[in-house]
Amino acid sequence: MLTGFLVAVPIFVMASMYFRGKRSLLTIIPVSAAATLFIWFLFAQVLQLELYPGVLLAIHEASS
Repeated sequence: MLTGFLVAVPIFVMASMYFRGKRSLLTIIPVSAAATLFIWFLFAQVLQLELYPGVLLAIHEASS
């Protein structure tokens, strides 16, 4: 996966809500942000698991 987990989740949620439910952007954006924050909080903060940063971010961090 080129992008990390925190980039892929909101893109997936937005696309899923748009193509499955034909929701408006005023609904899609806050719901995808809330879902991403909830997943980040649950896995990274509560369960102390490292979320996959993605290949592009790993390359960027290695070159810095």
